[in-house]
Amino acid sequence: MEESTPPAALMQYLKDYPQITEIALHLDNDAAGRLAAETIKALLPSTCTISDEPPKRGKDYNDYLRIVLRTRQPNRMEK
Repeated sequence: MEESTPPAALMQYLKDYPQITEIALHLDNDAAGRLAAETIKALLPSTCTISDEPPKRGKDYNDYLRIVLRTRQPNRMEK
């Protein structure tokens, strides 16, 4: 993390839009995603409030949504 730099596009965006003060991270819920979230939080300016919001279940939000949909929909094979 010591050698990391924030994503250039994100830093440029924050520079172009200084009114943005809150950032929500929705990165993957695996080791790489968790490390990326911690790195981004550590490297962003303290003028931003950063929330880390990984999915509650699954590796990413696509997995999470598939899990949620599967529990809400009846089994389509039972026709």
